[in-house]
Amino acid sequence: MKSLRLSTVCSLLIFITSVSVPQEMKRSGTLGVQLIPLTDSVMQATGLKEKSGMIAARIVPGATAEKCGVMTGDIVMNINEVRISGSNALQKAARKLREGDNITFTLHRGGKMEVVKGKVAAKPFEKSDKFEVVYDKIPFRGGWLRSLTTKPFGSVKRPCILLIQGYTCTTIDGLSALHPYKQLTDTLTMMGYAVMRVEKPGVGDCINTPDCFTMDILTEAEAFGAAFEHLKKYSFADSNNSFIFGHSMGGIVAPLIAEKTNIKGVIVYGTDHLPWSEYLTKMLRIQNPGFGMDYREAEKDMKIYHSLIYEMLIQRKSIGQLTANPEYKRLLERDFQLDEDGMLFTRSLGFQQSLEDLNMTEVWSRTKGYVLSIFGEGDFEVMDSFGHETIVDIVNTYNPGKAEYVFLPGTNHSMLLTGNMKQSFEVQNKGLTAQYFSKFNYRLTDEIDRWIKKVINN
Repeated sequence: MKSLRLSTVCSLLIFITSVSVPQEMKRSGTLGVQLIPLTDSVMQATGLKEKSGMIAARIVPGATAEKCGVMTGDIVMNINEVRISGSNALQKAARKLREGDNITFTLHRGGKMEVVKGKVAAKPFEKSDKFEVVYDKIPFRGGWLRSLTTKPFGSVKRPCILLIQGYTCTTIDGLSALHPYKQLTDTLTMMGYAVMRVEKPGVGDCINTPDCFTMDILTEAEAFGAAFEHLKKYSFADSNNSFIFGHSMGGIVAPLIAEKTNIKGVIVYGTDHLPWSEYLTKMLRIQNPGFGMDYREAEKDMKIYHSLIYEMLIQRKSIGQLTANPEYKRLLERDFQLDEDGMLFTRSLGFQQSLEDLNMTEVWSRTKGYVLSIFGEGDFEVMDSFGHETIVDIVNTYNPGKAEYVFLPGTNHSMLLTGNMKQSFEVQNKGLTAQYFSKFNYRLTDEIDRWIKKVINN
């Protein structure tokens, strides 16, 4: 699915309690600075000649940026050798950082350039006084994936759930207290479940794994499949009652795993079963006007998109071949976030093409476990309930009685209560999404708990 646009700063919950941490994996670093795009007014005020760099809007106490001397209001031009021209470049710089590494910030401060240096600070481990937090490493293709499992205290076997996150190659470790994934997994843990989060290959503490930004969807599914098998082997996990929760792109990965392993059930939220080319066409048609584009201009662009998407995903043309057409280049940069590395929505063209190769109708038809398909009324990433309802119809056609559909009123893609589709667009357009992080819809976790108990007792 299109980016969640969750631009949060990690403000970690730190409690005094024990946490299980394997020591063999060197901890990833944290920049500890919230960077926001450079505006024309700031450029004019600071005398910058080109729109390069990002503004340090907030500094996290005790983290790397503060220790190096970065200050609020600085314009960060480079981190080490990476030019910080936007969020993609920032991710590129941040994902390579490890505890103790040397780091250099090139800053524009007070009308002149300055360089500050220091050591990368380690990302704090998540802790809780309400449940146990287990950090672990999972072998994958000669390397290691970082996992984080939250479980109730004690040795009683618990139904277990693997969270498979959405599209982006961002960390799921050290999330802020109000991050939707943190609220989701913490709540399910307090309900009595063991819940695993795992980094995608190449993200966070992962060592010697494929690169998330360039790997294909089957590699991603293989990694989460390895994590799921690892979860089921824990002494506290009830392997006979194991589930996967797939959010957004995770809802595409989840059934790819479910068809190959022993699983009790799959829960999906904010996903679809359409071929990727059809999904993108639908997304552009609905989202561009929703984000304020004139309907007539949007329709003109859709005529171009019909051929662009066909050439990109069906004919499998390269980025160079596509951008040779100036109209294609314009739309790829504007709507697909095409960057200087040839990434689309921060991931490779090969990843997009691997999504097109999937036949999700066939995959869902082979799903033997139970399925819960949940649609949020305000989810403009999915845009309507068709995909979720069709997933239920497909499963029940080939495995009668195995799938159930749930509708969540007023809930957006990020599982927050932002209103219906139109209201959710307004929240996004006004830049207010972060203000709704305190409005997580706990009916979602109630429905998951209800359904799992029904399935277990069936």
